[in-house]
Amino acid sequence: MDVNDPRLIESHKNLTERIKKLDDFIVTVLNYHVSVEQSMTELVEAYGKRQVTPSTT
Repeated sequence: MDVNDPRLIESHKNLTERIKKLDDFIVTVLNYHVSVEQSMTELVEAYGKRQVTPSTT
């Protein structure tokens, strides 16, 4: 197969596009993960600041 074969060029282009989409997806997931982690930390901190009274059941 020649380096300038159109099939090879097209395959490389498709693979490059798939990798770009996957990279974008990974960045999006990581951003959401950090956001959720920050929200959970704030929730835990807010819960810790509130005085908890044991329920009498």
